[in-house]
Amino acid sequence: MTAVQTPTVQATPKQNLYRVLNVRQTASADELKKAINREQRLWSNRTNAPQIERRQEAERMVKLLEQAEAILLDTAKRAAYDRQLSSTPPAGSSGIIEGELADIADLVKEAQDLLDSGRTADALFVADKATQKEGGNPEAWAVLAKAQHQWGETDDALSSYRRAIKLRPNDSTYYFELGCIYESLERQGEALQQWQRAVQIDPAVSMYRAGVGFLLAKQGNYHEGIATLEQCRQEQPDNPTYQWYLAIAYMASCTEGWTHVPAGHPILSEDWYATEYKHVTDAQAALANAEALKFDDDELMGQIKHAHRQIDRMLNRRFTCNWFIAGVVGLIGLFLVFIPTLVAIAYVISSMTPQYKIFKRQVQGKQFNEFAFLGPIIQFGLPGIVITYAIIFFLMPFVAVINFIRNWAIK
Repeated sequence: MTAVQTPTVQATPKQNLYRVLNVRQTASADELKKAINREQRLWSNRTNAPQIERRQEAERMVKLLEQAEAILLDTAKRAAYDRQLSSTPPAGSSGIIEGELADIADLVKEAQDLLDSGRTADALFVADKATQKEGGNPEAWAVLAKAQHQWGETDDALSSYRRAIKLRPNDSTYYFELGCIYESLERQGEALQQWQRAVQIDPAVSMYRAGVGFLLAKQGNYHEGIATLEQCRQEQPDNPTYQWYLAIAYMASCTEGWTHVPAGHPILSEDWYATEYKHVTDAQAALANAEALKFDDDELMGQIKHAHRQIDRMLNRRFTCNWFIAGVVGLIGLFLVFIPTLVAIAYVISSMTPQYKIFKRQVQGKQFNEFAFLGPIIQFGLPGIVITYAIIFFLMPFVAVINFIRNWAIK
């Protein structure tokens, strides 16, 4: 029997976009955007599949996701689509009689063609018939898994892929596609495990290795993840998906090695902080690598540029000592001799501290006022004030030298 002709891809109520994205119909715009980005990343990578039918399926899904973005992220279009969706009766069978396609290969092909045409419910019906007809056919279970996943029956899709793998454990595509479902569920450990198995079976497929590299980077193994992605990019330098993966990995790696401050710190909020010069320069290099890549994601590029500006500010300097003390010594120099004023100016310049060093001292809980120990003396009235400023006047040149070394000479 001739397979159903594949029409032009279009988002109709029969192709439930919410099921495709595995989100509720009441999902917010942010939830939809996150789901679309997640699915675009997965399906874009699959356009590099070695099998032509899987590349065609991925290309169809990429187009469908573009339409989902255009419809669901536009308030008016989404409202019109939702009205159509609510007025459309549930899809029934494809009209195929169980005995009409006697050959299991025809059933599997018909189910795949229905998926390619966007008729997910019909594909689900036919694929289920295929598994009933021949429960030991791994392709039947695989196409059923794909239909179930697109229909939003994620748990059933996972089970069907496991069944296909059990029947044909040396097929790398099953492991990869199973990993894609896990990744869409943000179960990254299980996704990585399946993709690594796909690589073990067929290491020549760069698509599998790129997925592994991407997940390694997401899990904090930046060195191995980026090295793997760079190798994939060298093999396919014009592949935008690999460049996109690399940009995300470089972006994530920019805070590698930074100092983590837990909740409850008296000065800083819980976060990661650059506290060494190397932290800043490594982050700048990582973001520069990300900016140099070619990928179609304006939002990500905006985030990278913003992060670059924020990290560049880690080298900005701020006066971290006592302006009042510097002013008093400076004024004494103006009224008496000029040398104290020069000392005060040197003290101010020497105390201009880079932001990353400010963070380091704040993390350590250290004070910035080197003359804080004189606080008790100044409480003894006028004699205490005189003694305090005499000590300050004497120590300030030495403090300026120390600050110059600490803030300017040593990175």
